[in-house]
Amino acid sequence: MIVVRPSNIVRHLEQLMVSKQWSDVTSLVQESEIHTHWLISAVRSLLLYETLEASTTNSVVRIGDMKAVVLRAILHFVYTDELVPVNETVVAREMLAAACRFRLERMKAMCENLLAHLLSKDNAMSTLELAL
Repeated sequence: MIVVRPSNIVRHLEQLMVSKQWSDVTSLVQESEIHTHWLISAVRSLLLYETLEASTTNSVVRIGDMKAVVLRAILHFVYTDELVPVNETVVAREMLAAACRFRLERMKAMCENLLAHLLSKDNAMSTLELAL
């Protein structure tokens, strides 16, 4: 029997995202430059790709209706299929809204679970309002 090592594609894709190597689009969000790859965006979320494509001027995308931390979280998920660690309810809510916007159903479910985990008596009412 030949031992087959576990897949490391997620690690490779995360390294690609972090290194910015071969990136072909730059998003400008809250004065932050975030580099990404058209192909990966298109494969993982056609709506994300279309948003990036519609806002592009010379491979530079200006996104004014989203925080940089949220776009980074979306892209992290797109590249790795994992959520970034979050301990703040506000960021988790914004990630959920972005997951819905780009129809990332797995991320949406993961954000819903995260919000349930972060639920407290201090944020219960605002979380209920979000659910409605």
